[in-house]
Amino acid sequence: MNHYELTLFDNDLAEVLRRVAYGKTIPTVIGRTWDEVQAGNVTFEIEGWTIVIFNDGDSLDYIDEVTAPDGRHADFDDWSNNPKLGCDPLRRYGSMGPRESADLLNALKAATASVASTSP
Repeated sequence: MNHYELTLFDNDLAEVLRRVAYGKTIPTVIGRTWDEVQAGNVTFEIEGWTIVIFNDGDSLDYIDEVTAPDGRHADFDDWSNNPKLGCDPLRRYGSMGPRESADLLNALKAATASVASTSP
């Protein structure tokens, strides 16, 4: 993905994450829940997007990889190896203020908690 394509991809991704933070869409956890992972990846499905976020001691550390519903894909290396971008979307789109970031984390944790509470 070139810089322009990655930027458009990131804008789309940022919008999905904002909708989660604002409670307009509900993520679904795939696999291990947020509380089960103290340091590692947690995978979410959100509006057809598959988003893998690194949980570092109960904090949103970085986005490890993403696949969009249309098949576009980017991972940590795409973001870190692009000198114009230099970091993953959680850092670059820090226009989400502390409240939005906290709301996003709470929504992701709530999605995993509901899975944990319905497991046998």
